[in-house]
Amino acid sequence: MRQKLKGYIAPVIPIDFYMHIKRKFAAVVFAIIADELVDIVSQVLLGETSNDDGVIVVYILRIAKVLVIGLRYYPVLSAVYIDSILALLCATFYAWLDFSLTVVDQSLCQSDFYPSDDNFDDTNGTDLEILFNYYGTGHNLILITILSDIPRYICWSYIVIKLPMLLITKIHKTIKHKQENRPNRLHLTREEKILLHSLAPHSVEMTYVRNLFRSINQRSTSRSFLSRLIPKFIYQWRDDFRFSSRILCIYSTIFLVLVFITIQACILVLPYMDIMQQYLQQQVDTLTGVSSLIGVQREFPLPNFVPPYVIAILAAFIITIIQLLTLLANIRRNLLQIFRGDDSEIPVRSKSKYLSYTTGNFHFAGFFIGYVIWGYILTAVFAFIVCICIDA
Repeated sequence: MRQKLKGYIAPVIPIDFYMHIKRKFAAVVFAIIADELVDIVSQVLLGETSNDDGVIVVYILRIAKVLVIGLRYYPVLSAVYIDSILALLCATFYAWLDFSLTVVDQSLCQSDFYPSDDNFDDTNGTDLEILFNYYGTGHNLILITILSDIPRYICWSYIVIKLPMLLITKIHKTIKHKQENRPNRLHLTREEKILLHSLAPHSVEMTYVRNLFRSINQRSTSRSFLSRLIPKFIYQWRDDFRFSSRILCIYSTIFLVLVFITIQACILVLPYMDIMQQYLQQQVDTLTGVSSLIGVQREFPLPNFVPPYVIAILAAFIITIIQLLTLLANIRRNLLQIFRGDDSEIPVRSKSKYLSYTTGNFHFAGFFIGYVIWGYILTAVFAFIVCICIDA
């Protein structure tokens, strides 16, 4: 251990965003964090904070919550990065314990779509009554809650299974190296092993070099399963390029955040569409001077808001996903241009803005997720207005 630390003691980095080490594992871990991010987003949008807390206190509490989320998954990521038997063993038991506590906590807590004991008195049960009137008192909302939790538990299952597999593989390699008993065996660092692997004929780097001397028609098609699902006019998969762990982690988080927000928007807001329609219809009738009596023909009858709202939410989700894939293709195109030495589309760096570049590097993920959510909301509102106009 002292030889690995080289005389220095410091916290282990949880993930190296600039190296292709366990990218899928890191992306799955960041996808689990999306569930906690949805709670923060709902607090920001709905204002679910105590009236006694000031702005600074609320801001500090949210920062502390984000830090707690990071510290919760720090042992798992750091253990995979260390890649030792002891670290993987501890991470395996930690993941099993955390997963068990998560299952127990989710089974004891109330549904996400019902008010809790804390805010029941604030609404006087109005929200609960509206949900009961719309969905009934059966098992509909419980079933929706279970279905919405499936992506998170799939990710947790992957981690719980993957860590023991990594541990067994590491033990097998260690025993195999000891049995070989090569005194002159060369001990390579992780970076040196990655460099040697890039020289292999089947590596991504060598595939990229071969494609440099081939035309687009002569390049082999991708063998990935996702390349067959995604249309090529939206995103074309390439086997000679790999995104960094940072991009995969951000995109996995954004995708599940959009899924959770879409489910929440459809379930929680849908019962209020009829109330909103009746209220707006009364306002329109008041402005036009039409009586609200039954049987009186209205000059401007409003359509049913439920179908346009559902279509708008689904359209916003699909449009946002297409935009993210288009942005992903642009990121790949810019990186390939840099690899070829073409920096014509990259802004010229300025020494006076190095501090801004550093802070922007830290804020990139948060700003990116925030702008995606804000764009999703604006797209949903615009699509809802368009659908209302078409239906009218």
